[in-house]
Amino acid sequence: MKNLFLLFTFGNSLKEWFGNGSAYREIDYYQSLTKSFGFDKVYWVTYGEEDKKFAKKTPKEIVILPKKYHLPNFIYSLILPFVYKKEIRSSLLVKTNQVLGAWSAILAKKIYCKPLFLRSGYTLSLSIYKNGNLKERVKGLFLLLAERIAYSSFDLATVTTQRQKKHLIKKYKLDYRKLLVLPNPINTKTFKPIKKKKNPRNKIIRILFVGRLNRVKNLKALLSSLVSLDNISLDIIGEGEEKQSLEHYTKENNLPVNFLGTVENSRLPVIYNQYDIYVQVSFWEGNPKTILEAMACGLPCIGTNVRGINEVIKHGENGWLVKTDPKSIRVGIRGLMNDKKLREKLGKNARKTIEEKYSLKKVLKREIEIYNRLLK
Repeated sequence: MKNLFLLFTFGNSLKEWFGNGSAYREIDYYQSLTKSFGFDKVYWVTYGEEDKKFAKKTPKEIVILPKKYHLPNFIYSLILPFVYKKEIRSSLLVKTNQVLGAWSAILAKKIYCKPLFLRSGYTLSLSIYKNGNLKERVKGLFLLLAERIAYSSFDLATVTTQRQKKHLIKKYKLDYRKLLVLPNPINTKTFKPIKKKKNPRNKIIRILFVGRLNRVKNLKALLSSLVSLDNISLDIIGEGEEKQSLEHYTKENNLPVNFLGTVENSRLPVIYNQYDIYVQVSFWEGNPKTILEAMACGLPCIGTNVRGINEVIKHGENGWLVKTDPKSIRVGIRGLMNDKKLREKLGKNARKTIEEKYSLKKVLKREIEIYNRLLK
């Protein structure tokens, strides 16, 4: 049997994936991977006790292995390799979805002698708040320990950007030949520009943001940047701990902002195409999927000049970079609002960038090369 044993990020469940709209993006990728490599099954190992009920929403080649016992997640993560020993033994290799929780995969590797593919979408040691409160600092120490453990025992690993690779090689003295760059894939057949009729009388510039509503996304600054701008509207898709305060700020300042909640990823291609500009003003990113999706749809994107974003957007070529403060964001938005030709140029080049570097077909080909290398 050609099976893949995929461990979800520590604590994550399919219920969360369907709740935040990302499930269909992952289903699309692993369904394509299964067909391309010839896997019989891909086991999705989750931390949701009721995740089996989502089996009807996933293709038959994706087999859901939910949390079997009502235990604290950390305890469960330690016994997980024994809970699903039959499935691990029948698999060609073990893969992680993120570094957090990779200790379960390491145990599986050691016990059952399976190759370990350590996949990471973002680097924990680059994403920790060093000046937070005591609770955040303790959490940061735990995350650093988890990362150190993960990179102490793997066969091949991938990160999504060159900057992450250089950082990890230097920090943990890793063999550069075992750490590869594999960006987030975009299905360019699904996420693509759609011709639409424009209303010549409608002078409102429509702006979109998609993502978690947390402080990393710097959304308060984005809202503040709109205060003195006319003829615009901003729609925000997503949920998060800052939603209530952002809604309060919007109401208090009478801003043209709509909070649309969560939307399934399968609906996003049509939604992106209804807007004039996409904006993401985070303090940092890994390899931001929503920017990549918006670019694939031919949207001109405004992003902050921070790691993760400035590795995708080249200022004035395929997007527009700004600083993280409201004034700089406002200048960027106003510049694109008033220059239709610039928007068209950036959108066209954005689509070209995704086709050349991030297409599902190209990323799948590289991942299959990794599997072939691991299984030699």
